[in-house]
Amino acid sequence: MIDPNKIAPENLPDKDKVYFHDYSTLVQQQGMLQDSVRTSIYQFAVLENKPDFAGQTVLDVGAGTGILSFFAARAGAARVYAVEASGMARHAEKLAGANGLGEVVQVLNKRVEDVQLDTRVDVLISEPLGIALVNERMLESYLWARDNLLKPGGKMFPDRAVLYAAPFSDDALYAEQLAKCTFWCQTNFFGVDLTALRDEAQAFYFSQPVVGPVAPQVARALPAHRAPAERHATAPAVAALAAAYQGV
Repeated sequence: MIDPNKIAPENLPDKDKVYFHDYSTLVQQQGMLQDSVRTSIYQFAVLENKPDFAGQTVLDVGAGTGILSFFAARAGAARVYAVEASGMARHAEKLAGANGLGEVVQVLNKRVEDVQLDTRVDVLISEPLGIALVNERMLESYLWARDNLLKPGGKMFPDRAVLYAAPFSDDALYAEQLAKCTFWCQTNFFGVDLTALRDEAQAFYFSQPVVGPVAPQVARALPAHRAPAERHATAPAVAALAAAYQGV
């Protein structure tokens, strides 16, 4: 059973409180689960590679509702540790029991960096990919789990990520972002002229990432790519990449 005291925000480091609070809501988790492309690809990867999971010990880094842990259990894993630092852990445990997986899936309500196991696991599974790959800084925790909790030669799902980048021009997206600034174009907002802040507002809106698909025809060049995250990547290298993107 989960210790309810460990769910309390005061037991998390200050830098993690806001991050883990965001992931503790069912609304946030619903949005991720409803990403049918992502969810179905993970299910396919696990169930099409059952020999990698059958009879094995699996650790799910940042388990959320436990969906990946459940896939692993149904692929025949002997034990799955679903590691989730936020309050979502109690929901994951409830779902595991309701789906008859409570004997296989053990929910650990803590950061993966705080997990201690008697023996290392055979398989790591996680969904650690943020905006521009590194935005959520989850990759570093995933790599920590690789270095400290995975057996030598153990399996990782995923074990490689490739980042593609290409310049593009989308008139509709540009107009959509520009429209967000119209509020600050008012010269008589309850008697106050707001236009002095219009340029700063525009700079802010155009500095924010926009998450979503773009049509291939708006690309202005072929994409460049690099593989900053693969099985032998180091956490400092990923941290340096994240810092570089923060300055873009």
